[in-house]
Amino acid sequence: MACNAIDAPIEAGMDTSILPDVHLPTTLEPWFSIRDYGPGLSEDDIKNVFTVYFCSTKTQRNDLTGALGLGAKSFYCLVDSAIINSHHNGMVYNYSAYKDEGDLPQMALLRSAPSDEPSGLEIIVHVNNRTQEFVDEAVEVFKYFDTVPNLNNKNVVERIAAAKQSFKIIGKDYAFNSQSGTTKALMGSVAYNIPSEYLHMSGYIRFNLGELSFDPGRENLTLDAKTIAILKEKIKHIKHHLADDVVNLIEALPTPFQRAKYFDNINTCLLYTSPSPRDRQKSRMPSSA
Repeated sequence: MACNAIDAPIEAGMDTSILPDVHLPTTLEPWFSIRDYGPGLSEDDIKNVFTVYFCSTKTQRNDLTGALGLGAKSFYCLVDSAIINSHHNGMVYNYSAYKDEGDLPQMALLRSAPSDEPSGLEIIVHVNNRTQEFVDEAVEVFKYFDTVPNLNNKNVVERIAAAKQSFKIIGKDYAFNSQSGTTKALMGSVAYNIPSEYLHMSGYIRFNLGELSFDPGRENLTLDAKTIAILKEKIKHIKHHLADDVVNLIEALPTPFQRAKYFDNINTCLLYTSPSPRDRQKSRMPSSA
């Protein structure tokens, strides 16, 4: 849902500086909601997008994260019903989204009226007793977003900022921190686990949208022959250039102490790479370092 909210103004050619609003549940306000400031949806689009699986308004675009026609229905993984508010062409449409007895998604129009609010779409779901789960998930998801939506929880904003700052080794299309762990394949704003047998560094590698295959639920990569080949080639390329990238980062630091401290902080991570950054450092770093 968050990816769709980011996509909405891009798809419509609108002002992308106006960020979506995300309400994380609290004890007193136990709901989760996302409100974007795109064009909103017409009545026909609402019924199609929210009730027809694999129906999407973005199938002809390759610059948007969503396109499968599943993200708009993703709240059904959490709850059986939601409120959908669409602000479109000077009107607001309030819908109840729910599953019928056949477990199929349905939409019931509750109200339509003129509105002077900004255009856009809002999805509201009630998630009692799941506050911490949503807080932790928000940190995990949004730390990979280039632009983080407006969040109602200051603590989550601070945790996301700290998570982003933990990436100490940053290259053109990758970022790693100083720990071993899971590497993510990042396409758009969606992060997928890369199996540890290919790389065991905590961080992410960025791929073009659609470059890797993934399952319909966008939970995991589909490790077909093409995806495996692309993963291996990209990881090989990064490992080959990582040492020089690290040395460049070290050389850019102003003092020998800062250079030594930086290298010491990331050295554990670099054990998983080849060739050795230490050897590259000896050959290129000034003797004062």
